[in-house]
Amino acid sequence: MKRMLRKLAVACASALLAACSISGHEKWGAEPAQVVAKHPRGTDRWKRAESTLASLAEQRAAFLKTRDPALVFAVFYYHVTAGMLGKIRSGGLEHPDFWLDEVAAFHALYVRNLDPKVRESHWLPYHDLARDLRGRRFHGWQVANPADFVVPRSLTGHGVAAHIGTDLPRSLAEVAARHPGYGRDPGGGLERDFRKLSCVFHEASRRGFGDLRTTFGPERTWYLGAIPGRDSIAAGWIGVLRDRAWRSGWGEVGGIKARDNGVIHPRR
Repeated sequence: MKRMLRKLAVACASALLAACSISGHEKWGAEPAQVVAKHPRGTDRWKRAESTLASLAEQRAAFLKTRDPALVFAVFYYHVTAGMLGKIRSGGLEHPDFWLDEVAAFHALYVRNLDPKVRESHWLPYHDLARDLRGRRFHGWQVANPADFVVPRSLTGHGVAAHIGTDLPRSLAEVAARHPGYGRDPGGGLERDFRKLSCVFHEASRRGFGDLRTTFGPERTWYLGAIPGRDSIAAGWIGVLRDRAWRSGWGEVGGIKARDNGVIHPRR
């Protein structure tokens, strides 16, 4: 079963990477200050997106310094967001304004769930594990585990399941509600953009695992480097979750609707 899932993940990643045109630092992303200097858009959309990246950069730096388990997810999330902003800046997307809004809306759901007073159930496995590990000498496999490709076991696995599995379709629907006419993705441009953005996960995985190796040392993260095609498998696994999120938010039926709690959710 595991072997079959691994082959499927690699196949998914290969398909995603075949469509990817990211190469080099200028297309991948930069530190927040460099983003502002090189691309002085000055619009509220860009400011919100850049603020998101700056916030994640601070959390990533804090984790690298303190190893606070609650900040593990921010390490990978930072690299993903940097890659997506680089893709938007490159001019290769059909609806860049939509995706700038999506970057900010997606992050807002993550930030909301950092607060235990309003935390939602889908984030509990991540934060419960982080609480259990705080103050202990935890191992790298508790941060990222090959078993995550089958069932979430680590902090990264639980974070990905929560943020992509539940938050992503919510934020897609919320942003679509702000963009009249996008409710059914006329012409399919949003879906094409969505697939292009999936290309950033291979490189984000490589950089995120590199951060873990730097933080914990090779003796505690050796197993991550021993997985053949690790970054392709991770990209394929996330690609499957993103496809589910897209179908949940749009899919064959398309469209969105608001539910009675005031939060915009996908139509099911």
